[in-house]
This record gives sequence, structure tokens and C-alpha cells, in this order.
Amino acid sequence: MSGRFGRAVELPHRHLGEGSTFARTVAAVGVVTSAQVTISKVRKAVLNRWDAAQEAKIYIVTVSDEEPVWNDIQAQLLKMLPEPDQRTLAIRCNTNSATEPVSVVYQGKRTHEVVIDGHTIAVTMIDGAASGKPVKRKTRSGGDGPVAAAVDSISSRNMDGGGSNWGPKLQNVQFDCPSIEARDAVVAWVGKLAAARRQRENPPTFNIVSPWNGWNELSHITPRPLSTVVLPEGVVEGLVDDIRLFLDSREVYENAGLPWHRGYIFFGPPGAGKTSLIRGLATELGLDLWYAPLGEQRSDTDLLNLVTRIRGGMLLLEDIDAFDAVQSRETPEPTTSDANGNTVVTVSAPSVTLTRSAGIAGLLNALDGVATPPGLIVAMTTNYIDRIDPAILRPGRCDVHTEVGYLTDREALGVFNNLYHRPPVEPFPTVNGLRFTAADLIESCKLVLRDPTAGENAFRLAILERTSKLRRASQPPIHLAEGHDHG
Repeated sequence: MSGRFGRAVELPHRHLGEGSTFARTVAAVGVVTSAQVTISKVRKAVLNRWDAAQEAKIYIVTVSDEEPVWNDIQAQLLKMLPEPDQRTLAIRCNTNSATEPVSVVYQGKRTHEVVIDGHTIAVTMIDGAASGKPVKRKTRSGGDGPVAAAVDSISSRNMDGGGSNWGPKLQNVQFDCPSIEARDAVVAWVGKLAAARRQRENPPTFNIVSPWNGWNELSHITPRPLSTVVLPEGVVEGLVDDIRLFLDSREVYENAGLPWHRGYIFFGPPGAGKTSLIRGLATELGLDLWYAPLGEQRSDTDLLNLVTRIRGGMLLLEDIDAFDAVQSRETPEPTTSDANGNTVVTVSAPSVTLTRSAGIAGLLNALDGVATPPGLIVAMTTNYIDRIDPAILRPGRCDVHTEVGYLTDREALGVFNNLYHRPPVEPFPTVNGLRFTAADLIESCKLVLRDPTAGENAFRLAILERTSKLRRASQPPIHLAEGHDHG
């Protein structure tokens, strides 16, 4: 007999009778073996088809532990896991980071489900050599399912940046996504973490004009988080989206033959937060900020030379209404009337100055000229937009006009929440119509920033005092009749 069990065995003929016990035993074994082989083949075919179907449905995203964003992904995944599943943690000493000396990350190989942007995604820590295929998972009860009961493990790795310079194997974190939309959500999520890390490690620089008409970097300027800038709902988000769209549109501009630069002007009363908004936008978008006081530029050539040396980012031109050259050239000459009622136009004699400064032509060329660097964003502020020459305000030089005005009740509450990280115990009196700026309210409680209760009282007192002052100013004066006896 030969077949599955190996070489044929020759037995004496007398033992192979048709009705012998041995013959019946061999026949039974053959039937059972044949059935087992058939079942095994069917099971294998079903599993292969199941695996193929799963591979067809799952979109895989992997990130290596050599990527700088590795620690950030691990830290965020740790926050998404319930505490009972946080069984294997690792502490990483980031010797190259002053702001994050220690990171706590998840180091297990158990598969978990997390929700990213509304999509349920299976996440697994696996060896790099095994990545690229959907992870076969078993439930704790032993059946197939989304949560594995694999043994957690820790592998040695470089502690400085997430790299695997030593240790047994490279590790990946693998995201098994059930749809294209889920995959795109994971990619966007990782992209945001990478952008946040890049911003922490390389914060935007603040540059100011040097005495030799160059640029000096001021490293001690603290970046301004955009979350601390309070404006009407949707304004900040709209500006961020507009700038991001511009930064991503270089090819579109160039294909259309358009100069790739964009201008913004922010107008409103002093202290409303115009410069704070610009600093916040630069911080949020990772843009270097370049500050050029217009009044200190000696000539158009000096101004253009400065602009051409900008290496990407945002040029800040603050309080441009104070720069004589940008004020409207359409302002009529003052008029008077003579004794007969005729209008007389007073023509001013040209003034003589001993100093030289950049003029309107230099500024216009800096904003929208041949020398304007590609990708330059110009942000201007003014307290009086009606004084600005229309040639500056036209599209192409000032593409977006944004008012930063007096506070509403919602914005005043936002200012308080930013300072004390909690709402007031009692609602504040209304600030609508009181012409309060953010600077007014912040100044009222600078001395009590560590005491929320005292800060709330200071806020309230400032609002009540402004209300009382405006009420008194609106009342007509009382005139006593002549000769009245006060007796």
C-alpha cells in the first residue's frame, strides 16, 4: 500500500483477505483520511478567499519608528486607549529637546481599535519585516475579530528621535483602514502631528531691519498661539484657510502667469489685536515674520533691497497710516469762503525736508513689483483705513481686508477664558457699544493674572466704569438761569 503515508508496505497474502480485520481497519483509515484531506483543502480555500477579500477591503498605512513623528503618534495613540489596555509603556528621554525632555509612549504589540476623524481603524505595532499586509486578529475569546490577544513586547531603540539605531528589528505602526476616506483621514492626522512637531522644533523666526539695512533675527520673541487671539466667529479660520490655499497654489499662479504673492490689511482701533493676530497666523502656519518700519527706510531702493532679501514668510508693515507716503493723494485741499461767499481753495506750499525716505512708488513696487519675492505674504495694519491711498488697497496688493474691531460680549468672554482658563462665576455686564478693545480688558487685570477671582472682579469693574463714563458723557449739561438765587 502506498500514498499519503509513504512507501508501500508488502505483507503476506494470507493477511489481506477481504473480510480480515486488518482489511477492514485499513479501509476505515482510508475513508477518515480522505475526509480529513478534503476538509483541510476546503478550509484552506475558504481562508485564502477570506484573506483575499480582507486585503481587498483594507487600506494600509504604515509609519516607521525612524520617522521624527513616531513619538507623537505613539503619544496620541496612548491617549486614545482606555487605561486597562495601556499595559506596556515606555519612557523616552529626548536629549535633543528642551521643551519635551520626556515622552511617554505605548510599546505593546496588541492590536486596538481607535477612532480618527470619525473612522474606526485597527492599529497594530508590528515588526517592519511583517508590515504591508492586513493583520490577522483574534478576539480574547479565541474567534476572529478586531482585538488581538497577542503578547505585548518592548524592543530597544534609540531614545533621542524615535530611530532604531540598535535593537533586533525595525518597528512600524500599522493602520488598517476600512475605506479610502479612512485612509485619507489617517494620512491627514499624521500630517498634522508632523507639522506640529516641525513647528515646535523650528518655531518661526522674528526678523527686524538692522542699522545696515539688512535683517537681524530676534530669537527671544515668543511665538503667539493663534488660540489666544479672539475675533468674531469664523474670521480666524477663514484667514488660515486662505493663507494655506495660497501657499499650496504656486503652480496654479505660475501656470496662469500671475505673480505668486498675497496681501492682507487689518484695520481697526488701537489695541484691538491686529498685530497679535498677525503673530498668531505666523505661528500657526510656521511662517517667519519680517518687520520693516516704513518710516525708517531712507529710499525706495533701500525698501526694495530689504524686500528682496526676505527668505519666505510674512512681511509685517505696521501702522502704515502713520507713513505719509501711503496716505490718500485724493484728499482735497482745504477751502474757505471770502466776504462775498465765494469758495477759496487754499493751496499749500510744498514743504522742504532735510531727510530722505521711501515713497509711495517704492512701497507699491515692494507689494506688487518685479522684485517682489515669490510666495511673499504682506500683512499691513492701520488704525484708519480711510486714509490709505487706493493704489495700495487695490486687489493684487491688498487682496484681503479684515476689520479687527471693538469687543462683543462673546469676545470679551473669550479674552477672560484665555487669561484664566475658566469662565467667570457670574456673567459679565455687556460690553456691546462700550468701545472696549482686548488691550483694555487685559490691562485691567494684569496685576492679578494668578487670581481668577480678582481678575473677574477687575474685568467687571472696568466694564462698569466704562458704562458709567459713557452714560455721563451722553447726558446734556445742566445750565442754571441767570440771576437765580441760590440762597
